[in-house]
Amino acid sequence: MDPGWRVSAYVGRSCMDAMPPLDYENRAFPEVQWLRDAAPYVDDPAMRCFASRLKRRVPLKVAVFGTSVVAGNRCNKQNGANFPQLLMQLLSRRYPGGNLTLSAFGYPGASAVFMRSCSDTLLPTPDADLYIIEMIDNLSSDYHGFGREVEMLMDAIRQRSPGAAIMLLSPMLQSCTRGLKIPRWKPYHKVPLDAEGTREILRTCYRNDTIAAAFEELGPAHGITVVSIRNMVRRRLWANPDDASRLIGKRVADAVHPTGFGHWEYAVAIEHAIGQQQSGEAWSAVDAQACQKGCDTTAATCTVPRWPTLALKNMFAPRSSTSSATRATICAFGEALRPYVLRTAGFEYQIDYNKQGLPKPGYRATTAGAELDLCYEPEPPSASKLERSAGASGVAKVKSAWSLAYLMSYERMGVARGECLAKRSGSFCSCPPREFDAHWRRQVSQPHISRLQTILRYARNPTTGVWGPAGRERAHATREHDPSFYTSPRADGMRPCGCVIRLTVLNRSSSAGQGHQFKLTSLMSGFYTGNLVGQAAEWAANYDLI
Repeated sequence: MDPGWRVSAYVGRSCMDAMPPLDYENRAFPEVQWLRDAAPYVDDPAMRCFASRLKRRVPLKVAVFGTSVVAGNRCNKQNGANFPQLLMQLLSRRYPGGNLTLSAFGYPGASAVFMRSCSDTLLPTPDADLYIIEMIDNLSSDYHGFGREVEMLMDAIRQRSPGAAIMLLSPMLQSCTRGLKIPRWKPYHKVPLDAEGTREILRTCYRNDTIAAAFEELGPAHGITVVSIRNMVRRRLWANPDDASRLIGKRVADAVHPTGFGHWEYAVAIEHAIGQQQSGEAWSAVDAQACQKGCDTTAATCTVPRWPTLALKNMFAPRSSTSSATRATICAFGEALRPYVLRTAGFEYQIDYNKQGLPKPGYRATTAGAELDLCYEPEPPSASKLERSAGASGVAKVKSAWSLAYLMSYERMGVARGECLAKRSGSFCSCPPREFDAHWRRQVSQPHISRLQTILRYARNPTTGVWGPAGRERAHATREHDPSFYTSPRADGMRPCGCVIRLTVLNRSSSAGQGHQFKLTSLMSGFYTGNLVGQAAEWAANYDLI
């Protein structure tokens, strides 16, 4: 029997093969009031359009984008299926005869800024009809910073998929569950175990300046549906603080990952949020016409409705996609590497293919002595931060990490040295040299992320007061005030760049066969790429996305 849905792509633990049909008669559904707490009605024309198309059995694509919560638990009898697949079953039950395709992209350890900066690569589904975005407090507890990243990610999705619906999913934050479980986990292990101690934790969990609150406020501000798991259990936790540990433990396996029951509640809450759009406020004539034309793929003329990109006034993020917040981060894969390459000598841009026939682009060298020069000119910090850092010297020194992903494999791999060309005319950066060995013993080939720590120097023009890179040629040049500086030819043929990083393949190798292969696959900057985000990138590599 056709289940009415199928999987297109899955970065995570897909349970399709071990997933029996749900026994709805014996399933305990959350009470309607709890579901309304989790997903209050929002005037969301894009979601109403999606629900209308579901009812009319139009072929639809759902993409889920998130962290280890989306990646899911191991598929076994204890855990059952994960919430993206459970959601598909619930939608197929509510709308029999439908034609749904699921794509799920879960990256354990992913931070909000990493997900936003690399969304073009990590979310390779530009034509979904519904995007479900999930984020947790990985490397982020800042209400404003987190809200800014989510808002910019929503804007990026709307720009590439103007007719798509977007849903924000906020799980229970680990900063809550660590304190509500008994015995309490650090840093709440000294809070009393009585009801008053639990209420103290609850007051922290339900503050209005948490990242969960940012999610909950962004939805109504942009006409986007939100599902908040903390709000689903809010009434029960406050009414029964002595029972908080059991209520949380039933739903969260450790500090953040849902149990099988937790995944079930996630799916039910999302399905409720979609279904309530059918009985919501009346459509405007414009909305109804846009959905009819844009959603009925059998119509003679079919145009995609363009819902508002963002609200007239954003809560956190600047309106412009060329804002400093956007430029401050770099996540370049494949063709996107080209703008950062100044010179190649022995390196060539090359697209290799894995055993599945998927492209693996990058700059590759095979001989010792090969050189690759990269331009690193990150967006400078704010003037106030530079002012504080400079002090009496007048020169601000800012530490920054230029993360490089390079292919690691088990044979014929080389070693490259990374260094800043600090003595180059006009340079405003320096960094200690570092070697990157592309050999390991594992019988697999995949990218690995390492960082080159740089020190960038900024000075202020005494005439204009504008801060800029401190160097002889470009002491007071910036993108905004001297754009020609970046395009004017130089005598040596290289385009101007204030911080040049050179990769040089050394004449030695740790691999069998003494090869010298070295392949740069991506560049990242402006966000943390340590162990947690490295794990997320490893998942992307394992599923052939990078």
